[in-house]
Amino acid sequence: MLVEMYLPQIQPEKPKPTPTPPKPQPVSMSPIKTRTVDVPVVSDVAPLVMAAVESPKTVAAAPVVAQPSPVPAPAAERFVEVDVDQALSRNPAPPYPPKSVQMREQGVVWLRLMVRADGGVGEVQVKTSSGSMRLDGAARQAVKTWKFTPARRNGQAVESWVNVPIRFNLKS
Repeated sequence: MLVEMYLPQIQPEKPKPTPTPPKPQPVSMSPIKTRTVDVPVVSDVAPLVMAAVESPKTVAAAPVVAQPSPVPAPAAERFVEVDVDQALSRNPAPPYPPKSVQMREQGVVWLRLMVRADGGVGEVQVKTSSGSMRLDGAARQAVKTWKFTPARRNGQAVESWVNVPIRFNLKS
C-alpha cells in the first residue's frame, strides 16, 4: 500500500543555522558482573520437627438434675376466640334495603366488631365495603343488636375484636 501526502510548499524566509550536535562520548564497555548466590541444598536444611498431637479424649457428661424452682411458673395462658360462625347462624340476618333490591345491589360487607365481655357488640367498623352505602349501613345497624359468646382468657370472659362477613345476595 502506498500513501502519498501532499504538503503545501512553503518557502523559508531565511535559512536558520542548524546547531551542531555534541559529539558522542565513547562508552566504555565493562564486562557484566555476575553475583553468585548460594542456594541451600535440601539436605542442608534442618528437618521440621512437629509436635505430637494427642487424639481428643471423650468425657462422659454427668446427668443434669433440675433444681425445683422456689416460685412455680405461671400456667400457660389459654385464649378462646369468639365463634363467629355460631353468631352468624344464631342472630337474625340484616334486612335487605328496599332501594338496594330495586337497584339490584349485592355484595359482602366485612365488619370489624368489638365483642364486649358480656357478649354484646361495642364499636362497629366497616373493614371492607360492599360497594353500596345502603348495604353497609344495614349491616352495621343489624350487628349492633347481635349477641355473641365472648372470648375467654384463662376461663374469664374478655372483650376482643372479630371480623364478620355479611352477605347480601338477591335470588334470581
